[in-house]
Amino acid sequence: MEYFAHTRESGDKQSLSGHLRGTAELAAEYAGDALKNSACFAGLLHDLGKYQAAFQRRLAGGKELVDHSVCGAKEAETIFGNTALGDIFAYIVAGHHAGLPDRGNAGENETESTLAARLKKSCGDYSAWHTEIALPAQDTVTAELLHFLGEDPSSSDYEFLIRYLYSCLTDADFLDTERFVLRRERMHFSAAWEDCLHRLNKKRLSFEAETALQKARAELQRQALSHADVPSPVYLLDMPTGSGKTLCSLAFALERARRTGKQRIIYVIPYTSIIDQTAQTFEALFPDLPILRHDSNVDFDELIQETLHGKTAQPDDEGIRVADILKKATENWDVPIIVTTNVQFFESIYSNRSGKLRKFHNMAESMLVFDEVHTLPISWFIPCMQAVEQLTAKYGSEALFLTATMPDFAALTAEYLGHALPVFDLIPDKSLYSVFEKCTFEDLGRADILPRLDGSRNTLVVCNQKRTAEELYRGYTRGRKYCLSTYLTPRDRSRIIGEIKQHLRAVKEGRGEVPVTVFSTSLIEAGVDLDFACVMRECAGLDSILQSAGRCNREGARAKEESKVCIFRSENASRGDLQIRANVAEGILREHGTHALADAQSIREYFDILYRAQRQSMKNFTASRARKRFSIDFKTIAKEFHLIDAASVGIVIPNKENAEAVAALKAGHGNLRKLRQDCASVSVYELKELLDAGVLSEWNGTYVLERPDLYCEETGLRVHDTTGNGMFY
Repeated sequence: MEYFAHTRESGDKQSLSGHLRGTAELAAEYAGDALKNSACFAGLLHDLGKYQAAFQRRLAGGKELVDHSVCGAKEAETIFGNTALGDIFAYIVAGHHAGLPDRGNAGENETESTLAARLKKSCGDYSAWHTEIALPAQDTVTAELLHFLGEDPSSSDYEFLIRYLYSCLTDADFLDTERFVLRRERMHFSAAWEDCLHRLNKKRLSFEAETALQKARAELQRQALSHADVPSPVYLLDMPTGSGKTLCSLAFALERARRTGKQRIIYVIPYTSIIDQTAQTFEALFPDLPILRHDSNVDFDELIQETLHGKTAQPDDEGIRVADILKKATENWDVPIIVTTNVQFFESIYSNRSGKLRKFHNMAESMLVFDEVHTLPISWFIPCMQAVEQLTAKYGSEALFLTATMPDFAALTAEYLGHALPVFDLIPDKSLYSVFEKCTFEDLGRADILPRLDGSRNTLVVCNQKRTAEELYRGYTRGRKYCLSTYLTPRDRSRIIGEIKQHLRAVKEGRGEVPVTVFSTSLIEAGVDLDFACVMRECAGLDSILQSAGRCNREGARAKEESKVCIFRSENASRGDLQIRANVAEGILREHGTHALADAQSIREYFDILYRAQRQSMKNFTASRARKRFSIDFKTIAKEFHLIDAASVGIVIPNKENAEAVAALKAGHGNLRKLRQDCASVSVYELKELLDAGVLSEWNGTYVLERPDLYCEETGLRVHDTTGNGMFY
């Protein structure tokens, strides 16, 4: 009898033994020398259940449901016995379609979704695999796993090994299936890091170094890059705002990648709003290199589905049709440079789903650059640092922590992880930091700031909420004005930022333009190179206030005393982590006054108080019931781990230019990523309210605005016009 794994829509069939061997070969390649036998073993096991006669009938058009994944899991238990090593493969194989399960217990019946319950299921005869497949020797796999885990492995070591091998397996499974369906290999991209570094340094060194600030900028960058030959799991690049952190960090990452043979560079940034502008910077430098932009706006994942439609299920049987598999085959990050968000990066790691977790093996052997790493929600500090530690200690990656206001991560990890994360400071001499203090601070308290905006100088107003920024924008009538928030599409944000830059330049050069006033959310605090004479910042965390201050007198062309950063409060109360950070900053203001706001002592004290204030809210999975040694509840962890309370969702805004792409989307063969420049961002809760208002249509998980009048090119999507409020971030 011939056994098959998949059927093309044309009727052609893929042999089961060919699919198993192809998947095993790819998985072993992804795992590298350290785990190649284990990954190969998982690849050969994963579809053994397709040797069941019932599965072959189902593939030929039969209607009976078949759980094919559990057979390979049971085989692993048979080979290794009831041991931790057997469980490694049982987790991986049983979950390769439905997701890594919870461990469960002996008292559960076989209808439950846990690993313990599924291993109780009866299977049809699948013994024919013995005639077609030869597994790697058990002793070889055992020795490899024990050597990798080391003596006395922690639950974290065990958990991440399972995630890593699961990633290798599921990505290999997707790609071998894709290879069969499309009759071609997926293109693999690599980068010549030395050439990239040459091009970057040519641009970086072309900047003038004449003023004191420019000379200080060049010296700080020189000092940081002089340590590129020092090996360390984690590096700290703590540079003042305006000192050229982005290009310096990229130069350092390229140098380390060149020296150590890293496969890719992954930039992890806090905000979806600066994904595109960061990627555009890299694309301009390396026009012949593919730059992948990946954020939550283009991932209609399980979190969003569950919020909108209730609990969703992903049965093992979804692997029957090739279309079901390919539909889930989103990016696996097999490109040299990726720009992504904190949410996408860490939630992919702690997901239990193949669609997200398949990219984990491509986070290994990488340079990981965490921009503004201090913005990570403190309640998730422990699992985020555990992920960084695992990737750098076990999986060949190096991390670069990048910020202008860095807490003491060595001390924090020592306190909250139980041991210090080894961090190498790239700029030990911080004597030049004072050169970047280019403005003075003033605390306005609770004040109406509109009367203070007279239009006589370029002014930036940064607000905590979209509603506040829009209200101030609409209430301002004295001169040229702009509004920036994620309610605008990236295309319109880029256009507006371009116009702002032109006007700022014209005012500076005395070409008769009136000064501009910009009302923005915090998206302008990172990666947006603008220079204002005055900045007004709604009270927030000290780090956010200092980031906004970096947009005041950015090049130091004006006297410090003439460049003011004014802190104000609004009537629109903040919530959650944002309010906690603002409260701590208030205490620093009262204790030290505005004159010492940017001092290293104030910054250190701010973070010390902030972490102590939220210590009780920290999610320590190590001590959780979800993480007992060698008994990991992967599904529970994935359900609990969310960096933000509400994921961002992209709403496609139709226009004349994208009419054809929108029509293709509605016809079922469109690509949301081609429309990403025309997507406004909303929270999942705003999305639900917009759906309830009947102003959106849904096309296979992608949402399109059906009321063009609800989008304004000046301020973006008018969510509050349909929901009656505007309280969203």
